[in-house]
Amino acid sequence: MQSSLSLIAVLLGLVVPAHAQTSAFPTRILRVKIEASEHDKQLLLDKLKQHGRGHQLECELSNESFDYRIAFEVQYMAIPGESGGSVASAKIYESNGTILFGISRDSRVPWGDSEARATDKVANEIINRLLKVPPAVPSRSEEPTRSAPQLADEVANLNSECNGGELASCTRLAVDYLDGKGVPKSEAKARALVERTCDAGDVRGCNTLGIIYAGGLGVAKDDVRGVQLYQRGCEGGYLRSCVNLGAMYASGLGVVKDESRAAQLFQQVCDGREPLGCSYLALGYEHGLGVAKDEARAAQLYEQACNEGEAGACTNLSHMYVNGAGVAKDEAKASKLAQKACEAGEALGCTNLGTLYEHGQGVEQDKVHAAQLYERACDAGNGAGCGFLGDMYAKGWGVKKDKSRAAVLHGKACQLGWAQACMKS
Repeated sequence: MQSSLSLIAVLLGLVVPAHAQTSAFPTRILRVKIEASEHDKQLLLDKLKQHGRGHQLECELSNESFDYRIAFEVQYMAIPGESGGSVASAKIYESNGTILFGISRDSRVPWGDSEARATDKVANEIINRLLKVPPAVPSRSEEPTRSAPQLADEVANLNSECNGGELASCTRLAVDYLDGKGVPKSEAKARALVERTCDAGDVRGCNTLGIIYAGGLGVAKDDVRGVQLYQRGCEGGYLRSCVNLGAMYASGLGVVKDESRAAQLFQQVCDGREPLGCSYLALGYEHGLGVAKDEARAAQLYEQACNEGEAGACTNLSHMYVNGAGVAKDEAKASKLAQKACEAGEALGCTNLGTLYEHGQGVEQDKVHAAQLYERACDAGNGAGCGFLGDMYAKGWGVKKDKSRAAVLHGKACQLGWAQACMKS
């Protein structure tokens, strides 16, 4: 599966950041309180600032007086074709403690910083949604520390519920210990909690314990144990465990490689209305991995997953429309799909959209915008985006010619796994 994902990146290369343009509208200041580990807090803040600037929105961190409180976490997970990846999730609250919405996004591109990629998707979605919320007028008479639930209280509640026998709360607390969210980071305590919840039948606990063993988080890496735990979670009906189990079969980690079995699991997940399963099943049909190659069927599955919010599926479907694989060639439709993926935070989608703008495929040629898209993808950790942006600087296309900058970008692309750039850096 890893090679197939890499192939997609090689053949296409698209994404779309918000247009960097001047505006007559004044810059709006958005004050946020982020509850996360120091590393994750800074990572999310950087991404919020990056996405906010394109909308005349300046994000500032504030623990005293804030417009929104964001409870944020990044969790490790197994992904097809890779040894692992990350899921970033956030809950956004108004200053009075009312929850506005929740977001969860995962990374799938098999190279680079998966935490940064997943966080970039969440930050992009947060900005897009908050732009639709009228600016709040804070009351100076209120004390924000009293109006917003505190992270320490949330942890205390989880502890209380866990001690009272609520398994789901124990598993959530374990994830907090894995991330150091509200508690000192302790992989040992996390493991102890989910070992108990998994033994008691909590399938998410089994999945989390599988993540710990497959990822070597505080224990010796044990893919075989990870497979066993994903199997328990999957048999208990937790679809994310089935995805992770399929990933292990697809990659041959902890089990004999069996792409047919992986495809069966992805079919099961897809039938359960989980779009990520449909997207991975489509990948199998597109490249004949575990199923007979059927590009038309792949396109149908990508479309289904894309329509249900799976941005990676939109990216891959765009690729098929560019090449007329399984569908009639339609570069205009490809560009719309790539833009949809990019706007949802899919870095590869932005890279691909940049390629279409660079060459004028389905859109009016615009090398300046292409360079902007490549930069957005590169900032999100996409090696192809960095490599293509390096090419733009080397040629002076859409940016001022700068061979030193090109060399730096090619070096970054190489580090992120974009092999074509390694000979250029």
